[in-house]
Amino acid sequence: MVANASIGTERIDQIVTLTIKVVQGKPNVLSFGLTGNGQVLEVTGDGITSWSVRQSGKDRFLELLLKDGVTDPKPVIKIRSPKY
Repeated sequence: MVANASIGTERIDQIVTLTIKVVQGKPNVLSFGLTGNGQVLEVTGDGITSWSVRQSGKDRFLELLLKDGVTDPKPVIKIRSPKY
């Protein structure tokens, strides 16, 4: 994972690049828990068909829908958070 952050007077913008390798099974959706109050603005990258943020009670999850046969997606995630 590589993360870059830009801190401004009103917000923090982050770009997170993930390297994922699925070692077993044929995934079609990957789900990652989200913490904090950041808003996912965009997800792009090789192997990604679409994405969504799912809320379950107080928990949030970033879900990535993969292209068929992909076991090593490389998502780039843009996140915006209010300044602390």
